[in-house]
Amino acid sequence: MRESRLGIVISKRILKRAVDRNRFKRIIREYYRNRKNKFANPADIVIRAVEKHNLLETNNLNRYLNLLFQKAGLTF
Repeated sequence: MRESRLGIVISKRILKRAVDRNRFKRIIREYYRNRKNKFANPADIVIRAVEKHNLLETNNLNRYLNLLFQKAGLTF
């Protein structure tokens, strides 16, 4: 059985400091790790940050990710 895969893209233009980019990726990886068993079907997922809207606040980022995964039909 195939598993879902995750890719994360964040540029210096969005978050200047490497510490912030790494925190952003760490939050997304943790979100994915906690929810990958709830996916309806295996999928290749690429998350790309295009605008800075309080990306480093965990609650905001989790809310955005919940909406994105539901719109994509990945979660139950």
